[in-house]
Amino acid sequence: MIAASALVAHVLLAGHLGPRLLQDAAWTSRSPQAAVRCWLALCLSVLLAAALVPLTLAAPYLPLPGGGVHYGDPLGPWPALVAQVALAAALSALLVTGVRQVARTRRARSRQHDDLTLLGRPHPDGYVELADARAALWCLPRGWRRPAAVVVTTGARELLEPRELGVALRHEHRHLQARHHRAVALTGLLSGTFGRVGLFARAHREVVELVELAADDAAAPHERAVLGRALVALSTGTTTDTLPAASGGLAASGTATLRRVRRLRAAAPAPGHLGRALALAAAGVVLAAPPLLAVAPGVEAALHHCAPLVRA
Repeated sequence: MIAASALVAHVLLAGHLGPRLLQDAAWTSRSPQAAVRCWLALCLSVLLAAALVPLTLAAPYLPLPGGGVHYGDPLGPWPALVAQVALAAALSALLVTGVRQVARTRRARSRQHDDLTLLGRPHPDGYVELADARAALWCLPRGWRRPAAVVVTTGARELLEPRELGVALRHEHRHLQARHHRAVALTGLLSGTFGRVGLFARAHREVVELVELAADDAAAPHERAVLGRALVALSTGTTTDTLPAASGGLAASGTATLRRVRRLRAAAPAPGHLGRALALAAAGVVLAAPPLLAVAPGVEAALHHCAPLVRA
């Protein structure tokens, strides 16, 4: 019962305190890629701890020598039964949502690849040009036997200057190289399945924004202002030379875009290797905490020679 209580406490503490610490931390904008890993570790840690609660409650009723002694539940088998039913329901919901999301994503991605094959034109600079007056530029991850692609509309190519287009292309290639779509898909799956849990909804919003910051860092220090101008032009559909006030015109397109432009116009963030290492180490600790809490009674028994560790 102690292990199950510790796991529940971990779920409540990590699910409530973790998002506050990450969302309010200044280092996340300096090391967005590390921040994405921390959000993923936090979500997986909470999921793992919640899944281990039914297993620890069921330990006394499994054929494990010493399990009833070290994982005993004074309330009887009912908490274990209820927890097992809840775990089965959660896993079923996660599986159903995951299958639906994968199928929907594959259909949409396949349709986009088909459209590019029919309407797109490969460009020597390594992107696919699509005839469309609207200014847009995006990356399309690989599909079934389809290579990944960066798509640029004719409107975007005509709107952006060559340097602006070049840094915008590197931004999109960075998304593909870092496989940012996987992190977004994972947090989107958790948010779609457990929407009532604030941690997962917040993690999805933050990861969507952080992967954009991480891709922005693909620009060299002297190219950051150029990327900022390209972002303003794509967001407003107008070149920065014709905007009376770029930030004012951009404000209507969303606070996330405005934050990116301000970040790009500021000095390039310091690498912060020590802070990033500490953050990743903390993420590792958070991720390792649930299994350590689950096996703690067995480890204690092994140390006191009450039962072999492998049988705890």
